[in-house]
Amino acid sequence: MIGRELFNLRRVSWLVALLAAVLVYANSLHGEFILDDRFMIEDNPRMHSWQFVPEYFSEGVWHNSGLSDLSEISALYYRPLHLLLMRITNAAFGANTFGYHVVNLLLFLANISLVYFLARQLLERTGQRDDLAASAAALIFAVHPTHTESVSWISGATDPLAFIFVLASVLFYLRSLETDRWPSVVASVVCFALGLLTKETVIVLPALFVAYNILFKHPVFPARLWIYVALMLAYLAVRASILDIAVPIQPQMEGFRYLLEFVAGYVKLLLLPWPLHYYYIAEPGTVVSAIEIILGWMVAFAVLIWTLRHWRREPLIAFGVIWIAVTLAPTLIWAFHEDPAFAVRYLYPPSIGLALIVARVIHVSRVQWPRVTTALVAVVTLSYAALTIAKNNDWQNEEVFFTSLLAVPSHFEKIHAGPLALLGRYYYEHGKPSEAMHYFTEAAKVGEPRVRAFCDESIGLIFGERGDYARSTEYYLQAYQIKPKKSSVLVGLGNNAYATHDLQQALRYYTLAYEADAKNRTASYNLSLVYAALGDARNAAHYRQIADSITDEFLQ
Repeated sequence: MIGRELFNLRRVSWLVALLAAVLVYANSLHGEFILDDRFMIEDNPRMHSWQFVPEYFSEGVWHNSGLSDLSEISALYYRPLHLLLMRITNAAFGANTFGYHVVNLLLFLANISLVYFLARQLLERTGQRDDLAASAAALIFAVHPTHTESVSWISGATDPLAFIFVLASVLFYLRSLETDRWPSVVASVVCFALGLLTKETVIVLPALFVAYNILFKHPVFPARLWIYVALMLAYLAVRASILDIAVPIQPQMEGFRYLLEFVAGYVKLLLLPWPLHYYYIAEPGTVVSAIEIILGWMVAFAVLIWTLRHWRREPLIAFGVIWIAVTLAPTLIWAFHEDPAFAVRYLYPPSIGLALIVARVIHVSRVQWPRVTTALVAVVTLSYAALTIAKNNDWQNEEVFFTSLLAVPSHFEKIHAGPLALLGRYYYEHGKPSEAMHYFTEAAKVGEPRVRAFCDESIGLIFGERGDYARSTEYYLQAYQIKPKKSSVLVGLGNNAYATHDLQQALRYYTLAYEADAKNRTASYNLSLVYAALGDARNAAHYRQIADSITDEFLQ
């Protein structure tokens, strides 16, 4: 009886991982809308009506956002199921961010459960089932600090949602190899399709199946894998036809320098997730130091050599290593992008591979050193949990978030330009124009042209609201020199001209604003006003009708 109770306890031990996740992320449940949340959910008319759902599947992510000026945004992402999740959540909770955070946490809990079941099955395939080792691996996955952005940030739900489908697809695939029944294959393929519609990186899943087949002595490329390949090719064709754009990659030597730093940075943060920052500018030394690059690559090569030597004897560890490499590979393409991007959230998929390795290591070590193993798991779990709780606090609201970004150490001042500018926007929107002006000015001093244009436009807006049209026009013109086709800047210049009764100049600027972005309702509405002031009733009615049609399309 005692043995049976102990066995049952081991079978439910994975619930400890779920409880740990709930406790660790409890302080994230009251966070506000931050960054993309605002123009993807809060200020996005397409998230407030079911009528736009078909467009989630026929257009890219950014074209389904609340941004009025899409001319400067590349439509790189096609993620209709993530958009649909946000729409469903918005319908259920509206502006109540608590509901969104609960949904994110539930997605994460589902991932933890699936990681446990996958680790348990793979341990069984290596010779012995070990529920406690699988539970410990799920526990470490549950509290790993690199998941903070994916769980605490409302818009970060993409990875947890996508990898529910990935993990389910893998589990169904393993079952299909056991039973050789088509229902499991069909379920796996359907999950793969759903994952592809959630995030692009899911496309690597067939490579993981091939690796599993090799390591666990199945036919390397069975006929059923052609179904996944065909689905993958169909997805790429549909995506290309919808987005009609490619990622602007620049395969040059500088990209290899970024690649060296990015790989070392991801290796370091996967094993030693401290310090953690949301905001990285790809400049030498801002991701990791030269010493950390050397150490990171030494660890990577050591793991690679060990895996090549022992993959037959330790297929689970080898599969975990391959999982890390394969799921990280798509994100490394950003090293060759025109604006190289390093992000901690990209470690969410590789951390699953780390959990599989941890499961096997714990299974082996706790037989010989049970107390030492238990102590190490406890230390790592508590350390990771403390770091995660601390990082969750950064996602409470935009003031806390952007202030935390300014504490990021860097040899390059311009790394702070973005947070300074966005902190200025936060204070402006919360009725503190003087504080906003201060941060906009500081950001303009160190920012790149795009940031300077945003800051100059924002300062111009503040001066215009104060009635100082001369200084407002001065700043708007500075923004205009950098971004001559930015519709909102041209509207600002038109507003100043209109306020000073220079109707011809106002007409000129409003016309340019409308030509730059015909979907900018303010431009067409203000054109109707200035034409009415000039006595041109026909054009006034024409542009008022356009403005009203934009309202009908985007604000229902």
